[in-house]
Amino acid sequence: MSVYYRKSTNIIAAGATLRITRQGSFFHVIEADEAFSVGFDNNGLSPFFAGLEYEVPDGTAFTSVQIENTSSDDLTISFGIGSGGVRDGRLTVTGRLKVVDTDGNSFAENIAAIEAAATAPDTFTTGATVSAGNGATSLMAAANASRSEVILVNTDDDKMIYIGGASGASAAQGIPLLAGQSLTLTTSAAIYARNDSGGAVAVAVAELERS
Repeated sequence: MSVYYRKSTNIIAAGATLRITRQGSFFHVIEADEAFSVGFDNNGLSPFFAGLEYEVPDGTAFTSVQIENTSSDDLTISFGIGSGGVRDGRLTVTGRLKVVDTDGNSFAENIAAIEAAATAPDTFTTGATVSAGNGATSLMAAANASRSEVILVNTDDDKMIYIGGASGASAAQGIPLLAGQSLTLTTSAAIYARNDSGGAVAVAVAELERS
């Protein structure tokens, strides 16, 4: 099996999209100083973060990558594209280190928030099933800052839907959820379902929250 790896560093203007034509089986973000989204082979964009890696399943490959700067400032991003067993996990630190979050706040300024986030959820909330209309993208669970996890179950006998975080998702965009399958997501963001199965699909939704 051939092995190759190439690292790139680019500056992308606010709201702009960088398109790279390069074949690979994995895409790894080493550094990024602003919010951004990534898509592969023109299949739609999804939020992505520094440190995350996307790997194509079953030994296949992508041929192009799109990186969109979704922030209001220039994005400086370093990423690697390659195939085989190469991974870039390098980190070099020089001088005194101050730990900050993406908003520039110090670690000490976020102690309370970190402790709150580490608190186990103590409320389990369920309700009536939510209908995912055919040929549409439907809201399954609204954004909830108190939520630590959301559980979705496709209760249909044979129809598949797609779960994602975009209200304007197109057909087949998102995580496939087959009939009878469940999906647990650790997120407080809004969750949507894209349905192009030919009929409405009932989805059971449960949320784990911190009081």
